[in-house]
Amino acid sequence: MGGSSESQLIDGIRYYIYECDNLDIFANYGVYLGVSDRAPGAENFCYDKKTGEISANPKYKGVSVLFEVSLDKTKANEDKAQEAFKMAQGKRRARTRVMRRLHKCIKS
Repeated sequence: MGGSSESQLIDGIRYYIYECDNLDIFANYGVYLGVSDRAPGAENFCYDKKTGEISANPKYKGVSVLFEVSLDKTKANEDKAQEAFKMAQGKRRARTRVMRRLHKCIKS
């Protein structure tokens, strides 16, 4: 997808800005903008593995809000979306392998 991110800590609040080339290829999927006072996870967001839907966790005591992004479905591109998913999954797996190696080195 390309893109970058920036974060700033201002008066004790962490602000994030994310930029990407284009989300239109994902128009056939649910695309969300999430806002929280911590990194996204099962504590502040609920993930339905059957439907793929994401929702704010009503039990979470902090900030947890989701906005669904409406995209033009005529611009959806299933092939490019699947390619982007595979690339992201590969990067995640590579990061996990690096973290496991690092963890082993720390334990040694």
